[in-house]
Amino acid sequence: MGFFEQHSFYFPHKPSADLDPARGYTGDWEAVSRRIRERAGWCCEGKLDGGGTCKVNLSNDKRLLHVHHKNSEKSDNREKNLVAFCVECHSKQAGHEHIHVSTEERLLLKNLRVL
Repeated sequence: MGFFEQHSFYFPHKPSADLDPARGYTGDWEAVSRRIRERAGWCCEGKLDGGGTCKVNLSNDKRLLHVHHKNSEKSDNREKNLVAFCVECHSKQAGHEHIHVSTEERLLLKNLRVL
């Protein structure tokens, strides 16, 4: 019996051995990310400061739609752990303050939310 099987009650998921050591994501991350963004209809699932849902449609600006790991574990690609966020909503998540959102990107997101 392996370590993770023996101690499974401590781990909600078994880490993937196929991690990109430079970034920490699984080798299939691009496909996983695309699947989650498609599941969201290329719309942000983040919450706005005012209490509503962002819902900005980024089907024409796909680079601005990210996929976030709720539990911060880059190897945990379970569906329930992944959510699609626009770059602005993603930058507001704890530990993601390093994500830079340019003035142009913020303006574009604001305009798209109005549509």
